[in-house]
Amino acid sequence: MAETMSNTDAILALEERLAKANETIAELRNQTASDPTHSNIDRYALAISATNDGFWDQNLLTGDTKRSPRLYEILGMEIDSVGATEAAFSDLVHPDDNDRRKRALQAHLETGFPFNEEYRIRHQLGSYIWVSAKAQAAWDQNGKPVRIAGAFNDITERKQAEIALQDSEQRFRTLIEGSGLGIHLSRVTGGRLLITPPLAKLLGYATAAEMDAVPQYNLIAKHDREKAAHFREITINNPSELVEYDCDFIGKDGNTIPVHVILSKILWNGEEAIQSTIIDLSQRKNAEQAQINSERRLRAIIDNSPALIYLKDQDSRLLLVNETYERIAGNCEADLINGAKQTWLKTETLDHLKELDERVLLTGEPVES
Repeated sequence: MAETMSNTDAILALEERLAKANETIAELRNQTASDPTHSNIDRYALAISATNDGFWDQNLLTGDTKRSPRLYEILGMEIDSVGATEAAFSDLVHPDDNDRRKRALQAHLETGFPFNEEYRIRHQLGSYIWVSAKAQAAWDQNGKPVRIAGAFNDITERKQAEIALQDSEQRFRTLIEGSGLGIHLSRVTGGRLLITPPLAKLLGYATAAEMDAVPQYNLIAKHDREKAAHFREITINNPSELVEYDCDFIGKDGNTIPVHVILSKILWNGEEAIQSTIIDLSQRKNAEQAQINSERRLRAIIDNSPALIYLKDQDSRLLLVNETYERIAGNCEADLINGAKQTWLKTETLDHLKELDERVLLTGEPVES
């Protein structure tokens, strides 16, 4: 029975709010009949009555303001608990948002520029809620604003989600900018979003802003642009996978810089983006080239030695021979490594050499014969 009474009370309260809203609309219709400049306001009020928005209407000549029951419900307040003046309502708006709201309202009254703002307003419980507000003024024949009506609805959940996303993305931005890695972010649809300072430094630019003036396409060596576009397309179509490849970038001075690129698809400020983590391979490439040069020098020394030189594995298979060995054996190195018979050596000599090989492997000491 208690539950039935509660439902009945709720229905009666709703009917009362609807009745007051209808009274406001009826009053607006009467005012419109006597003053045609208010017809836009009347239509606006009728449209708002069909929504879940809180509605207000102010006579700019007298300062008198009327507000719908839904407006008070959004604020958690008793009906007519806020003074009828704009100043009384203004006191409820968050101090950090109020000046912006007032400027936008004044711009609407002076120029007719649409008023469509989001701001915080104090709830009866003491906390602030976010609202999305719109307004429409009416002017007399001389262009003087005489009346204005507006509405707002609660968007707190949406704003909290947006703020949480912004905080998360800011933390992510701070993380990647402080990571020391060269990172480049671009929209899936095209256009750059972020360049980290280490990447700018890697390519020889003083700042990320300086590098930002260079089109992304021009940062990649011409011979690798098709490859880069191919792997970017793979990343777009496979968002759950990391894509990696090597290519050459072009520094500010025009020199080629070898890099390793790791691509991933992420969300950045609510839009799809491609994150490119770019790792400098110059040191590794230099080390590889140094090793190649060292091997070439060593090979030159070996090949120009009059001594017979060879290298074997643990099974006495040839891995390398010098030119003197080739000349004496009568076979090229490739054939000897692939098992060509060494007919120039007697069987007992081969057996003796194999015995020496085994002794070297066992003792690790040089053997002379």
